Formats: sequence, structure tokens, C-alpha cells
Amino acid sequence: MTSLALFLMVSCTFEEGISMGFLGGRGLFCAMFVSCLSVALTHFLMEKNIKISLPDSVPPNVSAPFEALIPLVANIIVFYLLNTVCRLLTGTIIPEFIMNIFKPLLVASDSLGGMLIYAFLMNALWIVGINGGNIVNSVMGSVLLVNLAENAEAYAAGQEMTRVFCYSPNTSIINPGGSGAALALIIAALIVAKSDHLKSITKLGGPGTIFNISEPIVYGYPIVLNSFLFIPFVVAPLVNTTVFYLLMRAGLIGKMFINVPWVLPGPLQVFLATLDWKAFVVHILLIVLDVFMYLPFVKMYDNQLLKEQGIALEQEKES
Repeated sequence: MTSLALFLMVSCTFEEGISMGFLGGRGLFCAMFVSCLSVALTHFLMEKNIKISLPDSVPPNVSAPFEALIPLVANIIVFYLLNTVCRLLTGTIIPEFIMNIFKPLLVASDSLGGMLIYAFLMNALWIVGINGGNIVNSVMGSVLLVNLAENAEAYAAGQEMTRVFCYSPNTSIINPGGSGAALALIIAALIVAKSDHLKSITKLGGPGTIFNISEPIVYGYPIVLNSFLFIPFVVAPLVNTTVFYLLMRAGLIGKMFINVPWVLPGPLQVFLATLDWKAFVVHILLIVLDVFMYLPFVKMYDNQLLKEQGIALEQEKES
């Protein structure tokens, strides 16, 4: 019902024919608006029993289309009238009007500052035990999906792709291995860790970071309220973000235009998202850089754990 209403709303306002431009990524925000309003209107009509009711003897698969007929017509009329009023007042149809409202957000989201804020919040929230990815992506996910759709449309049309910050940049360029660039943290721990705690958690949670699953590390090390690992956990993703943004904006590596599964290993993920081998190489080099950033902090944390381990052993001997 919603799709039909949106389709008619767009098509009825173009004398020259049906425009398909807003049935792709550009119409995403409008689709959300139409979906919410359509569901609310349909629910209201059904709740007030404003529908065609057939006898109970009629099979449900026959009566259901008749029950939805009045809400369907009501949705078409409401959206057509809204679109007509919008065109008279603003000179644009509803999808274009909504897109114009969100343009500043789209422009801001595709800046280096916007990407850094995104990367910072996504990882910093973990320090207090909040899943930053879930919180931030609930707000930014739709915006980033629109950016990705614009790049995909540009690529299909043979035009230059303009968006750098696209869905989903988390594990592909910001956090290889999961939150806080966890793969680099694991490699650093494998190099310097001597405490039983770090070695056991690294063996347990390390394989998961290959597929960007970092929760065993975040809660096992733990990262939450960890003053030793806080700095690299936040700074390493910011460095990754900055490097990728500058290289993509300069055209030295390709921009993302394909949405790939987040569980793919990071280097493979960014290669498939951009179809550029140079992005793969940059990703590997950044992981190496992240490892060097983590090494001194992991060493300090491991020394602290060794002290606590030694104290525990002494107490155990005394008892």
C-alpha cells in the first residue's frame, strides 16, 4: 500500500510521465515519511472500523483485500493532496522537498569532521559500556545509506562518485576487526602480553576479530572503564578515518559504492566495497600502524595485570 501511494504521488505530479529518480536512494527519507504516515492512517481507519466488512463465512484470503480497500484509497487521496499542496507552496514535490530539508545533514555527514565525530562516538561510548555502533548507526544509518546509493547511481551512470562517508564504513575503514580497531589490539597482545588474563582472553576472542566480532575482547579484557587502553581504542579509529577520507577525497583510492556484509574480513570488505586494490593495501598498512599505536598501552596494561597476578599467587601460597 505504501509503495503504491508513493508511486502514484510521484507519478501524478509529472505531466511528462513517471519519474523514477526518487524510487532509489534519493527517495529513502520520503519512503520513511510515507511509511510512518501510511501505517498511522491505516491503523486509525481499522481501529475506527472504517472498512468493508464481509460475513464471517467469507474466507480470510477473500475478505482481507476488501478490508484494505478503503484504507488504500484514503492513503492515495491523502498523499496526492499533500503532494499537491507541497507543490503549490514550495514548487517541489514531497520527495524533493524532504530531500532538500536533509541536504545540510548529508553535506555535513560527508565531511571529515562528520566522519571523525561518528568514529569518536562509536568507540568512546564503549568505554562506559554502551554499544556505540548501535547508538550512532540508529541515527546515521539512513544518511549513510543515502550516500552509498548516490555513489552506486553515479557509478552505474558512468559519472564521478562524490560521497566518501557511506554505509557501512565501520568495519571497512574505521574499525578493522571490530570496535576500537580490535584486530590491531589482538595482534599487539599476541606480541607483548605475558599475563595469564590477556593471553587467555586473546586466544578466546582473537579469532572473532578476523570477522569483526569484538565483543569478547571489549568485555573480556575489558575495554569498559579501562584507563590503559582508552586512548588507542579511540585514537586508532580516528587515524584510520582521517587517512581513508583524505585518500578517497583526493581520488587516490576508490570510493565505496557497494554494500557488503560487515562480517567479511576488513581488507576484503573495503576491496569489495570500492573494487580498488589500493584500498585493500591501505587497509593492511593501517592495521600495522594501529598495532604500533596499541603496543605501548597494551604493555603497560599487561604489566599491571602481571603485578596483580603476582600478588594473587603470593596470597594463594600464604593461604
